[in-house]
Amino acid sequence: MITGDKEISGWDLLNKMTDLENPDNARMSFRLFCAKFGHRLLRYAGACCDKWGLSIADGERAIDITFEKALRHHSFNPSKCDGKDLDKGIEIWLKRILHNVLYDIKVGRLSNLESKEDSLEVMGDTKNLYDLWATGNEEDDERLKKAMLLLDEKMKGMSENMRIIYLTYMAYETQHHYLPRYLTAKLQEITGLPQSTIKVYKQRAKKYIQNH
Repeated sequence: MITGDKEISGWDLLNKMTDLENPDNARMSFRLFCAKFGHRLLRYAGACCDKWGLSIADGERAIDITFEKALRHHSFNPSKCDGKDLDKGIEIWLKRILHNVLYDIKVGRLSNLESKEDSLEVMGDTKNLYDLWATGNEEDDERLKKAMLLLDEKMKGMSENMRIIYLTYMAYETQHHYLPRYLTAKLQEITGLPQSTIKVYKQRAKKYIQNH
């Protein structure tokens, strides 16, 4: 079980936060990863925002997007660190992503900071989840396919509503810590359930997966 120790290496957290077989562990790892590197990115974002005339809100949103990209694509290559400390290498990698995101905001490609979240959709099945998380790396995507097949097996016997709720939270809760309101509204509309019942279904689904 992961503890709150921020001295856990960034490399270990980066690997654990993509562990599809243990979503609770993945969520905790992601939160620790954000805590470990967040203050470093905040300083860097502040300097870029001052230079480019961007707002504090732009910088904070850029950091959120940076962590989302790190989670979804996991493109850090430790072999390129040339013997340097891996945490420092991860920090440099994250700053490169952050710089690109901030530049996109500066030139208007991300001027509507809510457009990314507005595109989030309810997950109907594991194919939707695979399409969301696939990186284009053949080896990584093959592992992802196997994880999706295993998840399909574990979800056999679940009701359709429970499956949709579980997959949607699995897809987005790690990044956002909670689902945006418009997405929970979509879940309520599709399942016909109130939010209080959706939360109950979510917990039941997690226990169901753990026991299968």
